[in-house]
Amino acid sequence: VFGAMMEVELVNDGPVTLTLEELPAGS
Repeated sequence: VFGAMMEVELVNDGPVTLTLEELPAGS
């Protein structure tokens, strides 16, 4: 949930969102 919220807030940054998706969401 936290990762999803961060992704939504950083969606405007684009590249940052991609970086978040590369990180292990399970952790």
